Amino acid sequence: MMHLKRLILLPVLPITLLFIIAGCGSGNKTPEVAADTFTVADFIPWTNWKTDSAGNESGNMLMNKAIFLDYTDAIDKGFVIPSVRQTEDGFFHLEFRIRNKGSVPAAFSYKIYYQNESYKFAERDTADSTKVNPLAWENFYGSWEEVEKTFAETPVIPADNDFHTVTDRFRIVGNPRSEQRYYADGRNDRWKRNPRVGNYSFLLVVTTPDNVKQKIIPEYISDIGKVFSNAFVNPYFYFLYGDGSRLKNTVVSLFPFRLKVIAKPDPGAGIYLSPLHYSKEKDGEYFLKNCGQDSSLYRSAQFDQFVHYIDPTTKYSNIPVIADVLKDNYSLMEYNWNKQFYRKDELVSVTASTASIPCRTVVSDPVKHAITIMNPGTEFGKWEKQNVGVITRHGFVYGKWTVKAKLTELLNKNNIWNGLTNAIWLITIPTRNVIATGVMKAM
Repeated sequence: MMHLKRLILLPVLPITLLFIIAGCGSGNKTPEVAADTFTVADFIPWTNWKTDSAGNESGNMLMNKAIFLDYTDAIDKGFVIPSVRQTEDGFFHLEFRIRNKGSVPAAFSYKIYYQNESYKFAERDTADSTKVNPLAWENFYGSWEEVEKTFAETPVIPADNDFHTVTDRFRIVGNPRSEQRYYADGRNDRWKRNPRVGNYSFLLVVTTPDNVKQKIIPEYISDIGKVFSNAFVNPYFYFLYGDGSRLKNTVVSLFPFRLKVIAKPDPGAGIYLSPLHYSKEKDGEYFLKNCGQDSSLYRSAQFDQFVHYIDPTTKYSNIPVIADVLKDNYSLMEYNWNKQFYRKDELVSVTASTASIPCRTVVSDPVKHAITIMNPGTEFGKWEKQNVGVITRHGFVYGKWTVKAKLTELLNKNNIWNGLTNAIWLITIPTRNVIATGVMKAM
């Protein structure tokens, strides 16, 4: 049968993300920043993370860093940066030193903020730099995982004119403002607003407790989950350019280096079959160790066999001839002869189909870390146009993708099409933003 158009969604070999790395300066200390009553120095947001932006281990804290997203359990919980498999406790350890310049011992208040810098709106309005950009609230920014935790408090710092070290921990999580629209049945579905990939900045704010308790710093800045005039307010604007930049007894320290977050889904981690399309009762006999619906694959597989809606009224008319276009070097003359030989009512009219049997046309290879897609050939009398593919299970709003894929040949030496169509799609489905990508094996 000739000219059955076959759409193939190609799986991907390891995907990496490309980013611009921002950094400034060198040395082994960050600058001191002074307020009237205290001085802050040596702010470092990641004292327990050693991997630099080139992927090498480095003990130098003052340089750009990189981290790969951990896909384990991310399907339900969303991505957590870092995970418990990346640091001992699953948090970044922040550190800064503070010197009490007053005459009596005192405690101070502090808060960490982070923001994705690769995919954001400028914090300031382009028409009036003294005002916040009305779109800046859409940036991906956060603070402590529990938004109700506002400013933390240091231990009592002696008035001895010496620096004292303060340590804490935080991590980057999905839905960092705990917005109710991402909740379901009282559960915070953080995966519905996963962290964005790209470069992250870190902002430390240290102030006096009175500025927090007397709400001189607004509640919607102390608690980023609160709104002002029915909108969230970007804390970066407030502290770097707005009223917070002029607060008394307040230090705002923007760390000069960035954390590059990279997503690299593993095609060799298996293929999960959505119960929406396949059931264990009906299709369980076809399940494999690394292709099915068991709980381990649910947690670890990063690809799903792709089954999409096909309009049943869509028909394709085909010449009822089967030939190996590539091997037999089927010619344009032969095609034109067949086209003229068969009457219109002799053409085969078919509707495209999806894989009725799972795991046969998509194969996950844990050794090569690749997925192979095979589009089955047509048998005489069993005319079929089948769409075969895989789709990633974790969604991102933004990102730059590098795809490594081996695509099957589509034309023979006479430029006759073999009926296959290769496709790599960035698409959205109702519950997750996904990428459909991969490696094609010609059969």
